[in-house]
Amino acid sequence: MIRGKARIGAALLAAALAGGATTSAIVVPGMLIISLLGGTSIEPQAAALFLALTAAVASAVFAVGLLVAGAPVWAVMHRRGLRERKHAKTAGALLAAGVALALSALAGPQGLVGGVIFAILMLVPGAVAGWTLHRIAYGGSKPA
Repeated sequence: MIRGKARIGAALLAAALAGGATTSAIVVPGMLIISLLGGTSIEPQAAALFLALTAAVASAVFAVGLLVAGAPVWAVMHRRGLRERKHAKTAGALLAAGVALALSALAGPQGLVGGVIFAILMLVPGAVAGWTLHRIAYGGSKPA
């Protein structure tokens, strides 16, 4: 059972922040490694700023995604009794990966290979967002 209607907004906000922070924690180190392998060095201050900006942008993207896709899916799952933590993590992972793949497909076939890689990477932030949403909304209880 959701611990109160006010928890829904808090859960969505927390899930967006968690998804954005996790995305940044995965993408930025990867980009830094790629740049180092290419012979480019990056100043620590620039890397820290890039990490913070990436987290902010990714959190905003997650917030939009949660409002457009996540909240409706959550409402349907809640009504159907799919309220366990594993359901939230699975839905979050699949939605995040699916949206990443769909958006990359819009770029045409040339963006599809990178899109598949990015979709696979987005499984983790999506699952973290789903876990966070469940934890806040349902108060940490496994079944509802």
